[in-house]
This record gives sequence, structure tokens and C-alpha cells, in this order.
Amino acid sequence: MLLMAKFLTLWASLLLSALGAHAQALTGTVTIGGASPTYPTLTAAVTDLQNRGVGLGGLTVAVRPGTYAESIALTTLMGSSATSPVRFVGRGGLVTLQPLGTTAATDAAVTITACSFVTFDSLNVADGGTTAADQLETGYLIIGTGTVGSTRITVSNCTVRLGGGAALAGTGTRGVYVLSAATAASGANSNNRILNVRVDKAATGVRLAGRANFSGQPTFPDFGNEVRGCVLGAGRAIAVDGGSGSAAGISVGAQRAMLLLGNRIDSVLVRNSNPILPTNASAFSLDNASGRIEGNRVSYVRYGALANSLAQGIRASVILGDTLKVFNNFLGGISRVDFAAGTTDNSIYALGIWLFRQAGGGGLTQAFHNTIVLPAASVPVAYSSAGFYLSGGSSGAFPAELRNNIIINRLSTSVATQGAFAVVDGNSARGSLTSNTNLLLASGTNGAIGQTGRELGGTRITSSTLANWRTNSSYDTRSVSKTVSFVNEGTGDLHLAAPSVGDRDLAGDALASVLTDIDGTPRNRTAPYIGADETAIPLRSALAKAAVVRLQAYPNPAAGTLTLRYTQPSAGIVRIVVLDALGRPVRVQATAVQPAGSQAQPVSLAGLAAGIYVVQVSVPTASNMGTTAAVRISVLQ
Repeated sequence: MLLMAKFLTLWASLLLSALGAHAQALTGTVTIGGASPTYPTLTAAVTDLQNRGVGLGGLTVAVRPGTYAESIALTTLMGSSATSPVRFVGRGGLVTLQPLGTTAATDAAVTITACSFVTFDSLNVADGGTTAADQLETGYLIIGTGTVGSTRITVSNCTVRLGGGAALAGTGTRGVYVLSAATAASGANSNNRILNVRVDKAATGVRLAGRANFSGQPTFPDFGNEVRGCVLGAGRAIAVDGGSGSAAGISVGAQRAMLLLGNRIDSVLVRNSNPILPTNASAFSLDNASGRIEGNRVSYVRYGALANSLAQGIRASVILGDTLKVFNNFLGGISRVDFAAGTTDNSIYALGIWLFRQAGGGGLTQAFHNTIVLPAASVPVAYSSAGFYLSGGSSGAFPAELRNNIIINRLSTSVATQGAFAVVDGNSARGSLTSNTNLLLASGTNGAIGQTGRELGGTRITSSTLANWRTNSSYDTRSVSKTVSFVNEGTGDLHLAAPSVGDRDLAGDALASVLTDIDGTPRNRTAPYIGADETAIPLRSALAKAAVVRLQAYPNPAAGTLTLRYTQPSAGIVRIVVLDALGRPVRVQATAVQPAGSQAQPVSLAGLAAGIYVVQVSVPTASNMGTTAAVRISVLQ
């Protein structure tokens, strides 16, 4: 009996101990700062949370307004789950973490290791350092162990500003950094969200780094990470100066099903005067990734040094077997300092979208409804540029689809062996690229609509006009080449402006995968605008007007004389204008007063160079408003 009593006493003691430990887990809301806080500092709250874990229903850590000169680290929290999350929330005003760094190269204001279901909301980060010895390298660092990744972590509604008192942040600094140490699939950092974060003065705004080998081939890729609504480089540039560092708005590697949505990249700059290795200035830099890049706005990316390095809107290698969807993006303001590229140099140094293939890459890219503009330089440059570049090479061809885009390259080149291209397919053989219903324009000196065969050992074929491009490549049989007006190209506002609003030449194909535009406006399901902007004036009405006029041109192609057939709704004078590929009128004529009904009118094409033209026919209507229809023709000589 005595033995049984001792056993029951021991069992009861253990049970009460377990219940006591459970009761001690943190739940509800605790406060930091201000009057009568639960904890005097963030460090004290985090230490208690690490020791006691999270109880049922989760924990909210409400941080009151103020500047906190401390860094914090969370590691493997006990008890956090979808129903018991942990939330650190700035409440009642501005909350800023402003810690000092150390001489180490891995200092972060907030470090989250192997945790799940943790949110940091409205907690800003400012670098408390003043020299390279005490500055931070990272604002928010999200990492895992070899076998336990960080998942369902959210960083939202905050600003991160690095670099302390320096003009620019140091090489290797990152606003938000998701870094994998995985040695197994369970070690991947997945389903994390970076939402509405503003990053200024860092070498990289947001970096998502899954596990890959030395050549970049993913070994344990992350899955489902999201960067949405972030503003990068608005106050101070995402930039580097010195060393061999690159600058990127958003940089990712070994990521599957990622989402890069609705971000604004205002300024990315590299000023390295003499880098040891080539560097890049990129809005988006993707090393073996897949998912969606959609609804983003890029207004300034510049490589500001003389070395042979690149400025690019999107550079991407896609994981083999996966798909990268690049939809509804504005890509503008991409440029670099002039330098003399070698006459046999195959590199292209200013790029809107560049697709290449790394080890483990070769997946499909779908680039639909993007507006890409490379701005003109003050003087012609001595290097090659392209709005869209699909690399070719010994690593093997890989697929890309290019549909319903506006791609404009306004650069001029001073060297005939270089070129300013709208589109480049680097492969000598056709079959990798599918391209149609785009607007392609390369209006500068030595500008060309396209080039094929730009691979090592390949035969380059340059197509100066759209007609040449169609013949040489078999692409873009229903694409157009003409000038386009934007609201403010200089500031990156690439919404369409008059007279491009309502221009039925900008009608593309309705794509089931793109139902809205960059602003979330539903796309016309009959005749959507090409490019990222679906304006308020539907092209469907323009097409309906064309149907009323019943305009036809024959023969087409034509040489010498063209006959137009059309239906005139009301009696009156008909005006006929022939426009060249740049939208300039090259023939204008008016008929005598004609009765309503079917008409046939000859148009002289004498003296016009061979190429693609648009014929506009304006007819009177009963409302006296008139209506205009247009038809595309090919002129032969």
C-alpha cells in the first residue's frame, strides 16, 4: 500500500507539473513600451516566449510607439500553429527597431529561424550603425535548419532602411532575406509572405534563396513564397557602389510557384567603377524559379559604370518542367552608361526581359500583355540592346511564348555591328519561340525589329522591318509596328494616352490566362488591348465601326495601285490616309461628294517603299460624327 501511495503521489506531481507548464504558455495580448507594459523590452518578451512557448489561440505582442535599439531572434517556437499564431504588431503610432550591427557580415534586426505561423506587422527597421563596422546587413532574416524550414512567416506593412549614415548601403545588404540551409525537403522555407514592405538603401530589396548547388541547380527548392505590394527604391535607391556586387529590386533562386505581384521598383542602380567580376542592375533577377511575375511597375534600372555589365528589367532562368508567367508588367527606364562593346561581342547590355538557361533550367516562360520600353539615350550608344531576348547556346534550346506585348526599343547605336532590337531569338533554328499579336518598334539608328542566330557559332540574321522579321523568322504574322503614346514615359507611367487610346491596331487576342490588366480592370473578352493597360475606351466599339464600314483592300499585297471597297453610311466626302510603319502619313486624299452605299476607290502606291502600311478610311455618318476604319496592307516593289 505504501508503494502504491508513493506511485500515485509521483503521478499526480507529474500531471500537475505538465498542466502548470501548459498553463504558463503565452496567450492573448501582451504589451511592450509605453505605460505599464507587460515587458520592458522586445528582448525580454522574446526570451519569455522562447522559454514558455505559445498557448491555445495564439499570442499578440503589441509594440507601442517608439524607437527600440535592439535586435531580436526567434528560434523554433513551441506551440505556434494555424490556430495559435504569433503576431508582433506595431500599434498606436510609429514603431522602429534601430539596432547596431557588429563586425560580422550577418547582422539582422529580426532573425526568424525554423519557425512557423509568425507575423511581424508595422515594425519598421532602421540601421543604427554609422560605419561599416556597426551597420546591419539585413532588415528581416528568415532562415531554417537543414531539416526544418521557416514556413507561414509574414512580414508586412513596414519600412526597412539600411546603410546607416553612408550614401549607399554596402554590397550584400538586403531588406528582407529568406535563406535556405536545407539538407532535406523539410528544410525548405515555404509559403512565406512579404507584403507591402518598403525598402530603401539596400543592395537587394527582397531576396528569396532556396537551396541550390554551385551551378545554380535547385536541390531543395522553396515553394509558394510571395512578395506583393512592395515599394523598392522610392526614397533611396536599391544600389551598390564599389566591389563586385549586383543590385536587384527582387532577387530569387531555387523557388517554385513563387508570386511576385503588384510591386513597384522605382530605382535600382549600380555605380561600380571597376568591378572585379561582371555585375548587374536588375529589377527582377531569377535563378531557376517558376510561378508568376504580374502587375509590377519598373521605372528606373541603371548600370552606371563603364564595365561590360548589364541593366535589365527581368532576367530569368526557369526550372525545367515548370512555367514562369510574366503578365501585365510595366518595364521602363532601363539603361546603362555607354561603353564600346567588342565587334564580336554576343552580349546584350540593356534588356527588358532576358531569358537564359542555367543547369536545371529550361522551363517555359509565357510573357503576355507586358509593356516594355527602353528609353532613348542622349547620344547613340556603342553596345547592343533588346526589349526581349531569348538566349540560344550550347546548353540547349528552351521554350518561350510572347503574345499581346508592346515592346519598344528607342535606343540608337553608333556601331553598325551592334544593334537596338525589339526582339532577339538567339537560336539559329526556329521552334523555341512562339510570338504573335505584339507591337514591336525599334525606331533608333541601327534599330531593327528582330534578330535570330545570336548564339556562339550561330549565323545572325537581322530584320530591320516587321516584314523582314516575318520572312526571316516566321514569327509575328499578326503583329504591328507603329508609334505608341503613353501618359508619362519618363516617370514610368506606361498607361496608354491619346491617340493610342482607341487605336484598333492595338487589339490583341483574348487570352484565358489574363483576365484583367495591370490595374485590375477586366480585359475585353472580344478585343483586348495589347500591353499591360486596358483603357476605358473599348476596342470592341472600334471593331464594330470597322464592321459597319466593311472596308476591304485588294490586291493585298499590292504594287502600284490599291483598290479600296467600303460602305458609306451617309452621303459626303471620304478621307483616305496611308500611314507608314511609324504611324506617319505618306498619302492623303479625299474623294468628291459621294452618295451613301457601296463604293470603290483607287489609291496610288507609287513611290512607296516596300513594307507594311495602314490605310485609314473616314466616312460620314448620319450623326455627322463620322467613323473611321483601317486595314493593314503590304506594299511590294
